[in-house]
Amino acid sequence: MDSEAQGTLREIVRRRQAGFEAFQAWERDNPQERSTADVFKALGFLYLLLPPEVRVPPVDLERRGIRRMHRLLAVLGARS
Repeated sequence: MDSEAQGTLREIVRRRQAGFEAFQAWERDNPQERSTADVFKALGFLYLLLPPEVRVPPVDLERRGIRRMHRLLAVLGARS
């Protein structure tokens, strides 16, 4: 890695470290007031607010083909 890229990487790491330390200080001053279950319920609600087209995972054509092949092989296996 050249010295310019190394300097840039050092700067990125330094900024991230400073940000993480600032978050830790904030977290110490603002203790969690909600249970983990409540947090997950809230996340689930926020997920449901997303449009359906965003919530659907992309179609993986390779996996789709494999599933089809498994279904066909299951039919053939049932016949023998």
